[in-house]
Amino acid sequence: MEEELFKGEYRIKSIRLENWNYAEEGWYFVTICTEDRKLFFGKIEGGKMKLNKIGEIADIYLRSIPEHFPNARVDKYVIMPNHIHAIIVIDGSRDARSRVSTNTDNAFAAQFGPLQPSSLSAIIQSYKSSVKRWCNKNDYKYFAWQPGYYEHIIRGDEDYQNIWNYIEYNPDKWEWDKSNPNNLNK
Repeated sequence: MEEELFKGEYRIKSIRLENWNYAEEGWYFVTICTEDRKLFFGKIEGGKMKLNKIGEIADIYLRSIPEHFPNARVDKYVIMPNHIHAIIVIDGSRDARSRVSTNTDNAFAAQFGPLQPSSLSAIIQSYKSSVKRWCNKNDYKYFAWQPGYYEHIIRGDEDYQNIWNYIEYNPDKWEWDKSNPNNLNK
């Protein structure tokens, strides 16, 4: 039975797989969207993403996830104008989960705050909070994330390759993307 969450007057069904420990070893495809799918990260030109300042910060913080969560790495990702697709790998080893980042030279290291339990949701929440905190401190207070995120447990090589290709070619398909306010299929 799916767990139901409440948000305001709306009932949201949990997408989490029952009996799955999201802090243990696994490969995950995640999609994180901006509030109301607003174009906060830049624009697509000629099939390539051109990041603006918020997009650059989203990119820097995404790449720095392993500095704050030693049990995790970002395998493949793309930042689109209003969402991010990524493959996040969690190494479930106890050694990786028990280490704490001590990199104080990195100007962005403090943004993530103390290491939380190393689950996928803790990683995503810390990432989203860090980008939002930077935006608030740098006159981009209007930036907001959509609550939650989409996740899919990658279940084998074929699944991985399909998702990898989807991420790789996502900018080429922006004109037809349902998230694109100028979608050609409208």
